[in-house]
Formats: sequence, structure tokens, C-alpha cells
Amino acid sequence: MMGAELGVEQRQVVYTIEHCESCDINSKRPFVKGDFVIKQSGKCPKCGKDMIIWSIYAEPLVRSQQ
Repeated sequence: MMGAELGVEQRQVVYTIEHCESCDINSKRPFVKGDFVIKQSGKCPKCGKDMIIWSIYAEPLVRSQQ
């Protein structure tokens, strides 16, 4: 991983971005096994048309310090 210290394991959370081409909205949800880019992923909550998976990416897991 770029910018990470060698020998330090960094946990990540993977997200899927869904996109409606009709009304141009996006939604972010946790990745589900079987997700892939351009897969039809359900109906748009705004217009009811098909949403597709637009991108899949990972973010570092941020732990809150108490």
C-alpha cells in the first residue's frame, strides 16, 4: 500500500458506489461479495429505475480513540 509503513497491517473497509443514470444520484453502501462494476444492483429510491455499480473502493478503518 502506498504511503503505509512497512510491516504495519492496515485494516480497510470496502464500499460500493451505486449510480442511477436516469436521475444522476449516487449511493454508498458496504461491499457485498459478488459486486462488480456495471452490475445492475437494484432500483433507484428516487425514480425507481435501475441502478448500476459505478465503483468499488477501500477506505482505511479509522478507530476512535477513547
